[in-house]
Amino acid sequence: MKSRFIDGVGTFYGRETFGGQTVAVRALWTGITDTTAMWRQHFSFDGGTTWEENRQMRLTREAGRR
Repeated sequence: MKSRFIDGVGTFYGRETFGGQTVAVRALWTGITDTTAMWRQHFSFDGGTTWEENRQMRLTREAGRR
C-alpha cells in the first residue's frame, strides 16, 4: 500500500482481489489521539471514482496502558 498522513489523517491505497475481480482499496486512519483512533476500509470497483465502506474499527486504549 502507498500512504501518507496529512493533517492527522492517514490515507493508504492499494489493490486487492475480491470475488475474482481486482479492486482498489483505501484505508483511512482518523481521530487519532493518545487514547483513540478510527480505521475505515473502502473498496472501489470503478478505479477510485466512488468508494464503498466495508469495514471499520474504533480503537480505544485502556486507562493506564501504554
